[in-house]
Amino acid sequence: MKGLYLFPVTCTSWSWSLLPFEDVVRIMSIIGFKAIDIGAFTGWANFDAADLAARDNKIAPQLKRIKDEHGMTYTDLIVSFDGDLSKRALNDPDPAMRDANLETVKGLCAFCEDVGVAGITLLPGVLQPSLGHAGSLDVAAEQFARHVAVARDHGLRLSFEP
Repeated sequence: MKGLYLFPVTCTSWSWSLLPFEDVVRIMSIIGFKAIDIGAFTGWANFDAADLAARDNKIAPQLKRIKDEHGMTYTDLIVSFDGDLSKRALNDPDPAMRDANLETVKGLCAFCEDVGVAGITLLPGVLQPSLGHAGSLDVAAEQFARHVAVARDHGLRLSFEP
């Protein structure tokens, strides 16, 4: 069966968010996965984006140890800035909130570099009533471009979850 797959198959850590993260990695390793996506969703995944983005991040060394001990690769960090997807959305109408999100992504990029995560996936935002459909898309595209530039400076891929 060698060479059957063209790309690595990954598992998502947030599918098992009631378990401690190291237990999730251990289970995925036993099942045969070699790659895992890390979820940072406020309120229900193993990690909160703000904690991972903190400049004095204490989580990164733990995740590096877990990765090494279980022979795992971290392929992606998928992020929600708030448990309520309409709050702190990528296309938030408030420029100050958009700037705060960008600062969080800067910290997440440093975290990804420290831990060895290849990229970040963001949610593109929501329909903002004050912006309308077209305006919501325009702001989302503008903000995504800003975030891509930051990720690129760190040598990371930035994607969005459609």
